[in-house]
Amino acid sequence: MIDEFYMNICSEVLVILDKLTIEDYEKIPKSLIRWFEDNKNPNHTFEYDYSKRLVEQKTNEMTKGIIDSLFRDYIATEEEKESIKEYERRKIDEEEKIKGEK
Repeated sequence: MIDEFYMNICSEVLVILDKLTIEDYEKIPKSLIRWFEDNKNPNHTFEYDYSKRLVEQKTNEMTKGIIDSLFRDYIATEEEKESIKEYERRKIDEEEKIKGEK
């Protein structure tokens, strides 16, 4: 059994995944969806605000990270995946440059 913090995250992830198109939702392995379902907190409520982007939602940062990972790993097109990889490389380069300046 996982603790309530992580159960809440599972609940939030499921609410956000429910907003996907059927085509995108079906790209995520059923075993992952089942894991989130099995570990959600049925008493936790999270209201998705359609007027806001994911980064603006009032949700846990870990929830956003999980959604980002699911998008990158299962939903993104090859072009989007390449763009994500390039962004991540630039971010790492910038962090290393900052570390080198200290």
